[in-house]
Amino acid sequence: TCMNMDMAGKALSGHHVYVMGMMFILCLMLNGRVQCDLDHLSSEGGIYTTRARSSLDNYLKHFYDPSKGIIYDAYPSSNPTGYWVLAHAMDAIMDGVKLFGSQNNTYLQIFETVYAKLASHELLDDYYDDENWMGMMLVRAYTVTRNNVYLSAAETIYNDIKGGWDT
Repeated sequence: TCMNMDMAGKALSGHHVYVMGMMFILCLMLNGRVQCDLDHLSSEGGIYTTRARSSLDNYLKHFYDPSKGIIYDAYPSSNPTGYWVLAHAMDAIMDGVKLFGSQNNTYLQIFETVYAKLASHELLDDYYDDENWMGMMLVRAYTVTRNNVYLSAAETIYNDIKGGWDT
């Protein structure tokens, strides 16, 4: 079994890198074939859709800085969130794009701004598990928007993860 080290000095077995890579490949293979519960939510409408939009709007109001294109780690804070949490924040914003994109494109604009900031600074991370979250979110962004930039970025991340396997 091959061994790799993450940036914290913890050993990652080849098995762990393999499993993470396989999760990522599965996500790529299922691209567009698995429907999220958001489809049910958007068809039902009503109070759940209102609550989803309100939650996302409040999150963005308190954690997103449009002048800098960053998501903060806490409220109030001046520290940008870490890579792993950013992947989940961007996934939540993509929920807004999927649910409300036809009503306005504010969420897509926010997503594109945050992505541009990410891509210009730190598309790759030092932790393969965090990269898997970001990669899966980017595959989902491609599925929702059909923007090849996101799929290409996911492939870049996957190649970095795959590079961690030394046998």
